[in-house]
Amino acid sequence: MIKLALLKKDNIKLFLLISLLIVFIIIILAIVFLSNQATLYKNALYNSLGAIANVAIKENPEAETDIIDAIKNMSEKDISEGKEILKLYGISEENIVGIEAVDKLVETNKTINIAIILLGCLSIIIIFLIYLYLREIKIKNITAYLKELQNNKFSLKVEENTEGELSELQNQIVKITMMLQKQNEIMINDKNELTIALSDISHQIKTPLTSINIMIDILKEQNIDENLKREYLHEITKQLNSINWLITVLLKLSRLDADAVKFKKEEIDLECLVNEIKQKMAIALELKNQTLETSIQKNSKMIGDYNWTKEAITNIVKNCIEHTGEGKKIFIEATENTLYSHIIIKDEGEGIDEKDLPYIFNRFYKGKGSSKESFGIGLALAKSIIEKQAGEIKVRSEIGKGTEFRIQIFKGVI
Repeated sequence: MIKLALLKKDNIKLFLLISLLIVFIIIILAIVFLSNQATLYKNALYNSLGAIANVAIKENPEAETDIIDAIKNMSEKDISEGKEILKLYGISEENIVGIEAVDKLVETNKTINIAIILLGCLSIIIIFLIYLYLREIKIKNITAYLKELQNNKFSLKVEENTEGELSELQNQIVKITMMLQKQNEIMINDKNELTIALSDISHQIKTPLTSINIMIDILKEQNIDENLKREYLHEITKQLNSINWLITVLLKLSRLDADAVKFKKEEIDLECLVNEIKQKMAIALELKNQTLETSIQKNSKMIGDYNWTKEAITNIVKNCIEHTGEGKKIFIEATENTLYSHIIIKDEGEGIDEKDLPYIFNRFYKGKGSSKESFGIGLALAKSIIEKQAGEIKVRSEIGKGTEFRIQIFKGVI
């Protein structure tokens, strides 16, 4: 049993409609010719009866009424007896007057009917061959298109609006092509970014390593001053710690980029989180004589991964400490509502230049006020962590007045 869905495939619907139309036209023509044939037969019979009635009435006028009644109400008996009378005079169906015209008419109509049927069948065959030809062309086009895709040639084609499995297949291939083209562009961009990132990483590591090698060569000298030796050893330790921190952060970023990190969904007490960060940054704050003030909404919570969230906020606080002068303050506020948990980190630092503001979350980007020890990667890591937890981070800054980071972690998303 053919499913109705087949009527929508390719040009089958059109083919069937045209075939049905041709069959309908053939039937109409056949009916017309058969009707015309019947009319001609009636006329021939009427003419024959008229001629017989004329002769009979002329020879026997008194029998006119009986003759007319016999013609109007012809019974089987009258027909049978009439045939017997005709046979007595040697008249049969083959030699009756006018039978040649009837035979010719029948033969002509038969020829016309056969011609109409043959023409209709031929038309259906031609339409079917055209359908197969167009289908073959479409299949060849799709095949050629797929070969182009194999050679990474993403030549987009306009989607067809016709119905059918081949048209649907071609449309799906076009959609896949668009997706592959987009993925290819993303891969090219990722490759370019990776090349730039590797170059930056190489530079970031090469510079301190060069400095370390120079200091080690100096330390190899026998007559080096003890104070200078301690200073160089301290600097080497500092540079190694920086390299270690850079590699650790890069590994974390790589894991985040590869979606290799499975974030926990745990309830985090924001007050505990902020207090732990404050304690962790106590030495850095003390070295610059800075104060970290907090304002935490009572019993405020957030859903997320405690350690990764702490990593993100710590990096933002480090950035604030770096760009805030001695004796200044840094503030952390935390609140919660039905939609999201809200954390604000702001400082009284020099502020970020308006030109640098759109790029501060880019990896290895360092603004005008960045220190020599900065790698320009801490904020990038913070942003990645926050966004992986269905959050967003925004920044606003004003030169001379400070910078404010606003973090929103939405509920019921991760």
